[in-house]
Amino acid sequence: MPEPSAHKEPSARKEPSVREEPLAGEETSVREWSHPKRNRLLQAADFDPAFKQTRFKVSCSHFLMLAAANDRPRARLGLVVPKKKVRRAVQRNRIKRLVRERFRLSQKKADMAGLDIVVLVGKGADGLSNQDVTLKVGRLLNALAGKQRKRRGSHAAD
Repeated sequence: MPEPSAHKEPSARKEPSVREEPLAGEETSVREWSHPKRNRLLQAADFDPAFKQTRFKVSCSHFLMLAAANDRPRARLGLVVPKKKVRRAVQRNRIKRLVRERFRLSQKKADMAGLDIVVLVGKGADGLSNQDVTLKVGRLLNALAGKQRKRRGSHAAD
């Protein structure tokens, strides 16, 4: 009969370092890190203008972005990640999370105010690494912002 093992002391864990003060230029507001409902396309009626009145279109092999004008001061994001293209729910959720995060970070840097943006995910996107998804979406958002700036510039000259 085996002897009961001796009681082992738990190994001392390192406590994660906690910053007490924000870094220079760092925002501390929780709102800065959120993606509120007012910045999302939630219902089919919200998506319709982007599909029917597309102003800008940018794409790569895995993503297509459509943008239409809205009358709001902020850009809104809608995601279409079909099961046919990305079979596993874990992968669909990962892609959506990464696209939302990149959109949130790009909003401050890029001039996308007044746009409803729909991101359609294509086949093979589930095979991309997190870094690849972030890079591709970032490039597309920058291209979209560039088109928006160019259009605003041409309208301002009129």
